Amino acid sequence: MGLRFSSAGSTDVGRAREANEDAFQVCEKQNLWILADGMGGHVAGAVASQICVEAIADFMTRWCREGDFEWPFEIMDSRSFDENALLNSVRVANVRIYNRAQVDEDCDGMGTTCVVMCYSEQAGMVIAHVGDSRTYRLREQEMV
Repeated sequence: MGLRFSSAGSTDVGRAREANEDAFQVCEKQNLWILADGMGGHVAGAVASQICVEAIADFMTRWCREGDFEWPFEIMDSRSFDENALLNSVRVANVRIYNRAQVDEDCDGMGTTCVVMCYSEQAGMVIAHVGDSRTYRLREQEMV
């Protein structure tokens, strides 16, 4: 019997901020989960987090699955396809955020943290993160 996943998502502004700058996407068919937290107090954090989530989801669910796919950034031969894809997807998101900030003065200085997980039978669970966003595992009703 293979692994089964149950997914849900929600964001909350929390106690310290007035605006919610989070974005997330759950791609259950692809076993992909993405969370980005726009940097509080920074210009356009919500824009950065949305760009991040959309870029990673697009790369992981469509772009790297195309027949004529070529890696946009270097890969590590010692890593699985999924590990290299996740790393490249985060780098693509970074470039898209940077490029938007360069052409839109309202987005100058924007940023986000992110955490991404994907699962495949070949690689198992692969996790990538940027900044202080974290992933926890629930095991026997305890977060670890």
